[in-house]
Amino acid sequence: MIQSEMESIVVETFSLVMKQPFGLNEEVVRGRESAWTSLKHIELILALEEKFDIRFTEDEMVELKSLSTVKATVSKHLL
Repeated sequence: MIQSEMESIVVETFSLVMKQPFGLNEEVVRGRESAWTSLKHIELILALEEKFDIRFTEDEMVELKSLSTVKATVSKHLL
């Protein structure tokens, strides 16, 4: 899977979980996005783990604080 394809899937999954559209290069930060609640955070983690067949560590789950860190962490798992 190429990087741009992975990023598109991450943003699509993120948008579905948050129930609002986000752009590919849009920077979304957890503390500033009202839709990104603790429950949505868990839903996002589960959705991404299922979509990419990966498992985040507890430390990674805590560090997922922006859309860019989500993309970077998923990318690291796919290498």
